[in-house]
Amino acid sequence: PEDTERIQWEPIRPLRPADARVNGAIGALEALRAEWLRRLEALSESERNAIRQRTLRRLAIETGILERLYDLDWGLTLTLVAEGLTRDVVERAGGRVDERTLATLRAHMDSLGLVVEFVRADRPLTPFFIKELHQALTRTQATYTATDALGRTFDRELPKGVWKKDPNHVLRSDHRILEYCPP
Repeated sequence: PEDTERIQWEPIRPLRPADARVNGAIGALEALRAEWLRRLEALSESERNAIRQRTLRRLAIETGILERLYDLDWGLTLTLVAEGLTRDVVERAGGRVDERTLATLRAHMDSLGLVVEFVRADRPLTPFFIKELHQALTRTQATYTATDALGRTFDRELPKGVWKKDPNHVLRSDHRILEYCPP
């Protein structure tokens, strides 16, 4: 509607070095990172790997929840994080998850693996890798819900591994339209 408030996108501006020094959040993050690394050093390799796998499973699950691809109850989410993204874990937990959702969870987990290997190999970030990652993340998704400039929603085919060609917007729960960066 015409009276809907619009929130226009703005380009990301780099944080100036002078601002970084006085930004308490950045300092707190660095202190947290140092403590986390100190604690990780005290663990065995198998304990570190188990933590890494649980963290990746949680990120994989949250990716789909944030994108509204599925909705999992909290108890099932915690079980999947702790035990793995498999049908038998779902059934043991008494949850209901269809095969497409499980396939999407696995796609997201595989995509996170791509990112981990990318970082380990110290590869430069390239357009090719961004497109490869997008293709991996969306391999189970045929469409997405789009919102036009007037706030109307509709399903649109999801091209994989390519830059977007059309503008996209999000209709927020407060009925404001959040405009994303144009193509």
